[in-house]
Amino acid sequence: PDSAYGKLNHIHRARYGSNNYYQSGLRQLLNTDLAANNWWNPTTIFDRPYGNRTTNGYLRSLNEDFINVLATPEITHIANNLFEYPSLDGRTFALNTEYKINTDKVFLLSHTEVGLSSEPNVGTVLDYYSTHNTNNDRIKYRIDTGNAYYWWFRTPYPSNAYNFRHCNASGALSGNVAHNSSGVAPAHIIQ
Repeated sequence: PDSAYGKLNHIHRARYGSNNYYQSGLRQLLNTDLAANNWWNPTTIFDRPYGNRTTNGYLRSLNEDFINVLATPEITHIANNLFEYPSLDGRTFALNTEYKINTDKVFLLSHTEVGLSSEPNVGTVLDYYSTHNTNNDRIKYRIDTGNAYYWWFRTPYPSNAYNFRHCNASGALSGNVAHNSSGVAPAHIIQ
């Protein structure tokens, strides 16, 4: 099928990766219990094998009793305002529009949910971050080194097709290209 660029992906995504959370390999990784090299599937005609597919799915590392009490909440994600392309499952995306996901037990937080409101707002500030609202409260530390580290949000920078927002090592709002490595702070809701 043709995209707006014929049979070519948008140059942002051809070079830097997609900032559509619904279509991300990271979302797949967080919500599967399949073994390495078995869980990744392309989500668009432009997908290429996810770089970290040699890692076991995140749910594979969790206790089954814990997985059984995880809810599947409705979370909001947003499309950027430059370029989107339909998913292979038929889901389409209008530019700069909010969408709901209600199938995931594990998800990334949005910048708004951790008190870093910045246009566009995606979700509402979580109770924890309404009282723990300084940059120091948002700092996450690597398990292996103990050093403060960057961690991804599910929200894109809306003005391009490749940058995701993330929290930097100081706890402030930042962003980086979708193909770069950053940490994650997986969120769960226990029912």
